[in-house]
Amino acid sequence: GAGGLDEADNLIVSGGNVDVADAADIQAISGYDGSASDYDITDTAATLISAGDSILNNAGVDIVTASETSVNASIGGDLAGFTADIEFNVEDTANLIAAEVAASGFGAGGLDEANNLTVSGGNVDVEDAADIQAISGYDGSASDYDITDTAAALISATDSVLDKAGVDTVSVTGGPVLADTGEKLAELSKDVEFDVVDTADNVAAEVTGSNGAGDLDEANTVVVSGGDVDAAEAAAIQSISGYNDSASDYDITDNAAALISATDSVLDKAGVDTVSVTGGPVDADTGATLNNMSADIEFDVTDTSSEVVQNTVSLGEANSVEVTGSAA
Repeated sequence: GAGGLDEADNLIVSGGNVDVADAADIQAISGYDGSASDYDITDTAATLISAGDSILNNAGVDIVTASETSVNASIGGDLAGFTADIEFNVEDTANLIAAEVAASGFGAGGLDEANNLTVSGGNVDVEDAADIQAISGYDGSASDYDITDTAAALISATDSVLDKAGVDTVSVTGGPVLADTGEKLAELSKDVEFDVVDTADNVAAEVTGSNGAGDLDEANTVVVSGGDVDAAEAAAIQSISGYNDSASDYDITDNAAALISATDSVLDKAGVDTVSVTGGPVDADTGATLNNMSADIEFDVTDTSSEVVQNTVSLGEANSVEVTGSAA
């Protein structure tokens, strides 16, 4: 036992690496000179925790190391709580690491004693992800976890949290977002999983004009719920990669020339409800062209009797036909 060397006036430990039990025996020798000694302790995390600072933080002890390749977050938190500086690595899920950081009362610093921290799986919100990433030993290249939060929280977090090594999938919770919110999410470098539901007018505003046609292509699905747009806007909406025509319902209103130019490839599309001509009645020839399209178009005709007679068989879809004047 320790008393086997108690006859020594002075005992200096010069180098070496022992476990906790041996260190305790050494330190119990009556002539032990901690101030002149220098040696290491290596043991399991559980044994180190059981030993406490009375052995680990004793004069003469240099490096204390947990023998496991890595420990979970809870054990890492216990090791970090000692005054003695202990060498250890942490590997755990994002949820358990975040819980340990929160419980420590020191924020991300609660696991800063870990040499290396690897996040293995889990799904956390933006605030927890930021705390994890702030841990000094965070190893993004070896980590893999997801972030799920509201659209507002994700946008506020920015790519500095979302587009970080170790982050796998980022998803919006709380249901579909409006088109303008979807555009903000699409602007992030990180690929965010989200769906859009909004009116045709609002969706079109995000993919036409000063905005780019691909500004909502990051959305998994885009459902157009109501609204009334022109032919060019409808074409832009239908070009969105996630456009869900079977779940959409909206109207198209434009002048006859624009509708004819758009063709059935835009007008006779699932999701399009009513197609209407704006700008007043059309002549018989134009009415015949509209009539012969597959899309059911709302239009009126006003023309001379001869023109109407010439196109009679092709004006059945017109809401009304008014004969004016006489043939030229």
